[in-house]
Amino acid sequence: AVVLCCRYASTLSYYDDWEEALTADGPLDAVLLDIAEPEAPERLKRLMAETDVVVALHSTNGNSVKFLERCEAVLLKRKTPLVVFVGNEFNSADPGMGLREKIALLRKLGVEFIATQLPFEVGRWLYEDVPGARVASIPHGLNPERFRATIPQAERRVDIGVRSARYNSLLGDNDRVEIVQRFTGAFNPPLAVDISMDPAARLARKEWAVFLNTCRGTIATQAGSGFLEKDDATVLRAAEYLRQKMSRS
Repeated sequence: AVVLCCRYASTLSYYDDWEEALTADGPLDAVLLDIAEPEAPERLKRLMAETDVVVALHSTNGNSVKFLERCEAVLLKRKTPLVVFVGNEFNSADPGMGLREKIALLRKLGVEFIATQLPFEVGRWLYEDVPGARVASIPHGLNPERFRATIPQAERRVDIGVRSARYNSLLGDNDRVEIVQRFTGAFNPPLAVDISMDPAARLARKEWAVFLNTCRGTIATQAGSGFLEKDDATVLRAAEYLRQKMSRS
């Protein structure tokens, strides 16, 4: 197998977990290729001559389809199945990140298998316009070898620890922000908290695992949006409305 990734993000642990799962010693003989590198299309062309399957992980499309588009000409000439793990399955007005662009690229590439992070029925509906593609609902990934308890609970100094980020309001779901804000207040009896929503404070996988081992608990909500459209129509209209309103102010 050729496993495609993009090494541009260091604070999204499940990206690394899936890389390790597919490239670790086991039944799959896998070669990892970072398609963010300039020479990636040419190297992919050589690798595909000796592969049975090409797997594109979440990082190749989560924040932009431009990385996969760079390899489009090579992938269109493949003679083996292409599996795409789709990242960030929510509506976005950001160029290259919207579902409309992701679905259009999946159609253009003639993807055989789509791994969605959504419930199966939702994923099947979302990608039903990709001809011949089979959809599987696949978990985000969690490596128990990396995320495991190393410090006894009684020795942990923090009651509640969190590293998160304040998502764009156009996402359509503010639950994660609200639950974090609730835990930043005073408690009786007092709790030792270590909470940050500053993107600069987010941690790479190794540091995140170490941080969690200093905490007795953490808080979170299901990530994602409260609505979903194949064409991003509503979020595009909302973004345009905000642009016009700000230009007049």
